[in-house]
Amino acid sequence: MTGRREGRRGPGCLPRVPMHMMASSGDLGGPNMLVDDGDPVNCHVAIDSILTPGTGFNHYSGFLNWSFIILSITYVLMNYENIARNGLVGQFGDPSAYVSLFLKDPYDWPALQLILASNIFIIIAVHLEKFMTRSKNCEILGMVFQGVNLIALIVFPVLGIYLKKRITPVGAMLTLLVYVILFFKLLSYKFVNDTYRAKHPKNAKGTLRRRFHDNRQNRNTEQGNTKEIFYPLNLNEQDLYYFVVAPTLCYQVNYPKSCQFRQTFFVARLVEIVILFHLMLTLVQQLILPVIQKSMTPLWEVESSLFLEYILKLAVVTNIIWLIFSYWFFHSFLNAVAELLYFADREFYQDWWETKSILKFWTKWNRPAHNWLFRHVYMPLKQSGYEKLYIQGAIFLISSVVLEYVIAIPLRMYHFFIFRVMFAQFLLAWALENICGDRFGNFVMWLNVFFGIPLVLLQYFHDYYVQHRTTVSSWGRDYEYI
Repeated sequence: MTGRREGRRGPGCLPRVPMHMMASSGDLGGPNMLVDDGDPVNCHVAIDSILTPGTGFNHYSGFLNWSFIILSITYVLMNYENIARNGLVGQFGDPSAYVSLFLKDPYDWPALQLILASNIFIIIAVHLEKFMTRSKNCEILGMVFQGVNLIALIVFPVLGIYLKKRITPVGAMLTLLVYVILFFKLLSYKFVNDTYRAKHPKNAKGTLRRRFHDNRQNRNTEQGNTKEIFYPLNLNEQDLYYFVVAPTLCYQVNYPKSCQFRQTFFVARLVEIVILFHLMLTLVQQLILPVIQKSMTPLWEVESSLFLEYILKLAVVTNIIWLIFSYWFFHSFLNAVAELLYFADREFYQDWWETKSILKFWTKWNRPAHNWLFRHVYMPLKQSGYEKLYIQGAIFLISSVVLEYVIAIPLRMYHFFIFRVMFAQFLLAWALENICGDRFGNFVMWLNVFFGIPLVLLQYFHDYYVQHRTTVSSWGRDYEYI
């Protein structure tokens, strides 16, 4: 053979056929469609296997169905073996068992009282915004009171939790979560109205010129019959309360609205909320509590020889619960709320399972939080001249502080596990991005999901359960905790 090679291919080699030119599954003859139909002897073309990276093949629905069946069978088998060995742990089907997570005394509802008290801060916020439109001096004084109101919004629930001894950890956690969300919302409300107030025309004394007669204020939007509002007509309780209950953290004067209420869609989300909530509690009671009961030792005091086995047993179930919760909250719950409010922006999550970076995972997993951080942290710091690395570090710092606030205070356990793990994630993400690129990005992302925040959260609840356990019985049915 005297032919010279060009790279790895001989002079007679054909270019490989891209996937989009392949015959579909319904075409008989497969690749024969790419050659002369009248040639009965040539049936081969240069083409890669469909699972080779770079071919463009993305039809994996069959694998997903197979994985779902395998996981379902595995889940049923795990529960069957667990129930056969340990019996039914907890009180399934008893509503009082779930209510007890939030109430110790059926006649005293401290968490609900604290949540209702948050209305005080909402009313103060809207009236301060009205007050700041009067004059320049009122604007300066109002900014001071706004800062006091926001600080009190963070401090007040903490004092309430420590003073009300009969509040449960779950109730306290729910209370702090509500106040954190409200803090982000009121801060966004302040920033947006500050922007409008700075651009709004003023008279010589600094008072806003209220041009309420503008015909544009009666103009209808393209979607639905909602009237379009202009500043400062948005400064009222109705507008702010809509924003408070809307599934977003970023305030704007007019939101995209859906045209109709889909009853079937809403009922389907409600069914998912009920079923998945019960499923998560069942997994905790049936698959996590028996493992914890077997070793009534704080997680970090477990012998090193048993630590890996202990972690792996808990990690599998913890990640299943975490995945269920992600769907339950970001899809079922937030879509149900949005449907009730005719809120049309439903991008509560993106395809985080396909990300090749830990940083991109956090931006796609929780879109409302990402939008708030991008709008009120990233962009202001970037415009101030800070480098991207420092801005990302600041965002991770804020996220870790918020998680510690919501988890550590209700449990009264200040180990700073979350803070350290979030900081380690930031360093890992930076190192992988600068050293490995995205070659192993998706694999590392899933390892982070498996051994990251879900497992750290479990450490808090595990040690809390161990410390407050009053009845010790290894792998027994009876269990009590404070």
